[in-house]
Amino acid sequence: MDTGSVGTYVLTYTYIDNAGNSGNVVTRTIYITDQTPAIITLNAGENTIIEGNTYSDPGARRTDAVDGS
Repeated sequence: MDTGSVGTYVLTYTYIDNAGNSGNVVTRTIYITDQTPAIITLNAGENTIIEGNTYSDPGARRTDAVDGS
């Protein structure tokens, strides 16, 4: 099982003995979740403008442990 992928996984367990007898089948549900929030960082830029001038937003960037940048 890939433990790096967010999702729900079902594992199935069974046993067959040397005589060919099959025991009960049991399952286990595994939930892999993303618990780390994304980080937003503002790009450097001018935050003060003179009245009447045009503001140009320098933007921001996001990084996430699971989804990348």
